[in-house]
Amino acid sequence: MTDKEREMVKMASEFDKEKRKASKKITMVYAGLSEADNPAHYACGRLQEVFKELGLTVEYKDLSKDDNEEVILAMTGSAGVVIALTVEWYGIGYLLQKLLDDCHFYKKSGAFDEIPLFSIVFSRDGFEKEAAIYLETAWQLLGGSLGQQITAIFANSADLAGNFEAIQVIEKRAEQYFRYGLHQSYQLPQSLTADKVLGQTKPVEEMITPEQSAETARQQKEQAHIQSLSDKLKAKLEEKTKAEYQTLPELLMQKYSGYTDQEYQLQILIIDKPAANTTVLIKKSGIFAAYGQEDVPVTISATEETIRQILAGKISFQRAFMTGEMTAKGELTVLYKLDDFFTTNR
Repeated sequence: MTDKEREMVKMASEFDKEKRKASKKITMVYAGLSEADNPAHYACGRLQEVFKELGLTVEYKDLSKDDNEEVILAMTGSAGVVIALTVEWYGIGYLLQKLLDDCHFYKKSGAFDEIPLFSIVFSRDGFEKEAAIYLETAWQLLGGSLGQQITAIFANSADLAGNFEAIQVIEKRAEQYFRYGLHQSYQLPQSLTADKVLGQTKPVEEMITPEQSAETARQQKEQAHIQSLSDKLKAKLEEKTKAEYQTLPELLMQKYSGYTDQEYQLQILIIDKPAANTTVLIKKSGIFAAYGQEDVPVTISATEETIRQILAGKISFQRAFMTGEMTAKGELTVLYKLDDFFTTNR
């Protein structure tokens, strides 16, 4: 250990735990590679707003810009720590790993003891749970405690910003972290942190009161409610992702819910993606759609996004035609029939 590192350890160990808890200061550490279009960075912004409304002081640190020693000094003097990242591939990334490695120098001094962690781990393609478990395990090894956790999949900031239920979950977790995480008086010994002597852990110095037991039950109920919201959100995101990756012919055949004794042929021209041009045949036995282009009685032209919005029930064929988002040639009466065939989607 260098002289500078020894000095930093000494400074961190001098923090009074009670004063630290009473400081009402949160250190927010952003561990992403870039702030641009990053859902974890957007979540940090929402958390800062909630914390400030609750009367907390937030010190924001960016691992790609701030020195690790400054970040560690800020964390060890805080009542709580938020660490947020978006998994780019697998794991927590080299920036956060380096910070945790540097934090290890301070473990013996108790610099992180009882500091509750609020972990926010998002991903674009998966493995956010594994990264969150790794981060929280490392934090407990440093002597810290666990406060709140948020994990989810978001492709970009816009997906998160436009999701009202997701924002509600984030704000609710921030309030819970303030009420329970920052004010916890005692945590039962864990295998990662307990001091073991001849196979015995330290005796529990505080007994759990009936009031604490009731409070725990209430917290568990709230956690179950939040988990339910999170599961619904995840299901919606999965459904949205599935719809986005379905081909246009697949969507047309899936969304069709009409019935007809006649036969209709339709050509859909995708003006921004000609390779997605689709031929549709609707008859008594059902619907058939496939990529291609043929000379048929009715031709409609629109962007792929417009057609997908119609099939999602956001607008109708007639509405798209009237607003100019879609043009049509041939037997326009078929246009009215199309809304009947897909009416259950609205």
